Amino acid sequence: MSPGAALGAMTLGQLIDALGRLPLDARAWVGSGRYNPAMLISYRGYYDDLAVVFGSRVPPCRVHTLLSELKYAIGGNFSGYKGGIYHPDADTAVWVTANQHEAYGNAVVAVEPRPGGYELVVERIDP
Repeated sequence: MSPGAALGAMTLGQLIDALGRLPLDARAWVGSGRYNPAMLISYRGYYDDLAVVFGSRVPPCRVHTLLSELKYAIGGNFSGYKGGIYHPDADTAVWVTANQHEAYGNAVVAVEPRPGGYELVVERIDP
């Protein structure tokens, strides 16, 4: 089991399943600040887990774009912060970070409807 999944983070498979049930043209964002997802990386805290990098200056994201990126990540190659190549699968946990050099312990724990789109709900699960 993925370290993050053991702590309560959504897995890649769970997130793909949740997003796959939503309207594909709806907006998706990270956290209550409505930050836009930018890219996926190996998570700095646990290299074999993934992180959604987000930002306020990133163009708005649609469910279909995020869903496509998440599906593409399965079996892909992600470089760890200090080296190594990691290959996510459906059981890989999904974290969030503002940049690739930080790990604050914030993970995606749910996907919930909000006015104007859907929020990837973030919670600090790893001190």
